[in-house]
Amino acid sequence: MSKGKPSALLGLILVALAGVALAQSPALRIGYVDVRRIIDEATIFATTRDQITAEFKPRSDALKLDEARLRELEVERDRRAQTATDEEMRELRRRVDTESRNLQRRRDDLNVALNRRLNEARQRIDEQIREEIAAYARAEGFDLVLTDGVGFAHPRLDITDAVLARVNRSGSAP
Repeated sequence: MSKGKPSALLGLILVALAGVALAQSPALRIGYVDVRRIIDEATIFATTRDQITAEFKPRSDALKLDEARLRELEVERDRRAQTATDEEMRELRRRVDTESRNLQRRRDDLNVALNRRLNEARQRIDEQIREEIAAYARAEGFDLVLTDGVGFAHPRLDITDAVLARVNRSGSAP
C-alpha cells in the first residue's frame, strides 16, 4: 500500500460515518443568500446614499462655485494675454495656478471624506445584512446558510427574497 492510500481510505471512512450520522439526524436545512442581489436591491442602500449625498451637498456646491470662479479667472487670463504687461500676466498665471492647486486639494479632501463615509456606512449595512440573515435562519430553523463563494445553489435553497424583505422592513439607515 502506498503512502497516499491510507489517508484517502481514512477520509472515505470519515465521510461515510458523517453521512450515516446525518441520515440518522433530523433533516438538515440549508439555505443560500445572494448577498450581491441584496446589496443591489435593498432600499437601505439607496436611502443611505441619498443621506450621504445630502450631507456632502454643501461642500460639493461650494466646490462647484470655486470651479466656476477658476474658469472665469482662466478666461480673464486668456483674454488679457495680448494686452497685459509681463508682470500682470505672471500675477494672473500665479493666481490661476494657486487657485487650481487649492481647488484640487479641496476636491481630493472631499473625495477622501466621502469615500470614508461611504465605507463606514457600507460596513454598518453589511453587518445589518449578516444579522438579518442569522435572525431569519434562526427563526426558520436553518442549520446552515451559505452566502459568498457558492458555485451553485439550487433555487429551492435560495432564501434571498425572504432575507431581502427582512432587510427592507428593518430599513433604518445607519
